[in-house]
Amino acid sequence: MSLPGSFFAPLKTHYDVVIVGGAKIGSSVAWFLSNNTNFNGSKVISVSLATGEEILCETDVNASGPRAALTSRMAGIDIPFEADDFIEDHTLWQDKMWPAIAKRIPQFESIKLINSWVGHYAYNTLDQNAILGAHKQVENFIFVNGFSGHGFQQAPTMGRGAAELITYGEYRTLDLTPFGYQRVAEHKPFTEHVVI
Repeated sequence: MSLPGSFFAPLKTHYDVVIVGGAKIGSSVAWFLSNNTNFNGSKVISVSLATGEEILCETDVNASGPRAALTSRMAGIDIPFEADDFIEDHTLWQDKMWPAIAKRIPQFESIKLINSWVGHYAYNTLDQNAILGAHKQVENFIFVNGFSGHGFQQAPTMGRGAAELITYGEYRTLDLTPFGYQRVAEHKPFTEHVVI
């Protein structure tokens, strides 16, 4: 397979594992595969951005006072959108996020937003829990998605679990079967009752 020209040319013409999405979850899967002595295949990562990944702040001090360009990859708001809707609603920042931040950090009262972007994050509408495991109809396709904002804390466990599925065809460390795709196909939620 070949990757888009904006990335890099693949080193090989064949890969045993292709990880689509190389942020925290994809990187975790790759790390556990690389460190598993029983896995002897090759892999490639397609890098992507994730919600909560980083915050870029640039200050520009001029005669009118400090300004900041905040690229918030912090700060998501759970509002349903269509899959192709990437139009930013600036009132969400102005009316909800900025007042909350400024209440905790008074200096934000003098900061003006000059740059922002909008994006979607994987949100599992069935039960807001991760989906990990093989698709029942698409051969050799393993889900590791739908974390609904919990990916950062669950990446090590899910990366290890996915690597074990790829290497052994089963879980060896923790039984992560309840997170399997089959529950989605059968519409049987696996609900987290202790959410902090």
